[in-house]
Amino acid sequence: MTSCNDASLNATVTLPTLVSRLEPYVTGGAGLYSFFLDPQANAGTARDFSRMSALLGGGLRFRLSPAAGLTLDVRDLVLTNFDRERLVLFVVHSESR
Repeated sequence: MTSCNDASLNATVTLPTLVSRLEPYVTGGAGLYSFFLDPQANAGTARDFSRMSALLGGGLRFRLSPAAGLTLDVRDLVLTNFDRERLVLFVVHSESR
């Protein structure tokens, strides 16, 4: 089984508006991601690797009451130096007859 972990430090900035119930915001951050690869499916490669990551996003908060609200949030996690070729999902075996 292949697994991925990400740890990051993020900051969010709320933007001023004329409508008191709406709060648009932007967010961003940097961190580190790690993949732990299945040794059976990824024979011949390192079993884990780590690289830097970046988080970019934004959203809109809408207050329904002092105790409740709705949030629309869009984020993109960017994995730097990501190599898809290292994530082999299956192994092809050839048989000679």
